[in-house]
Amino acid sequence: MEQISGFDVVESSLRVRKYNRTTMVLNGTVIIKKEMDNTFVSVTDLYHSALGNQQWNHYPMKLPSKGSCEFLYSIYDDYYQYIKEIVNLPKKGECPIKPREFHVYDMVFPSKAIPPVLPKGLWKAIVTTKVEGVERTRIELILKAYADTFF
Repeated sequence: MEQISGFDVVESSLRVRKYNRTTMVLNGTVIIKKEMDNTFVSVTDLYHSALGNQQWNHYPMKLPSKGSCEFLYSIYDDYYQYIKEIVNLPKKGECPIKPREFHVYDMVFPSKAIPPVLPKGLWKAIVTTKVEGVERTRIELILKAYADTFF
């Protein structure tokens, strides 16, 4: 996971590290520096590299654009069991989202959270947050998928 832009709005130090011989975990802190409401619209684009050689093809799956509060609510609705251990995460219904730090400690990526229909290979998700059409933040996530397990 790498933050590309928007360090004045959000700052992320999330990193993947090896936990033991077979498990990778997510660790780090996300600092929300500005109050965020639904005017901050998140857009997600997916790219796939079937051979894992970073030759990316835009994947035609469309994920809906959502305001920051709606985006957080949908994560709570669909993935609460996976995010409940995140410390100081904004509560569902809290809008606008106030400036804060939230912490992720040794979080194992939940392979069940990813639809089983996605093909194996290397995946890149680019999450861009815009205000009135102007990019404010950009974060890239890269996942490796093989068989039915994601890392």
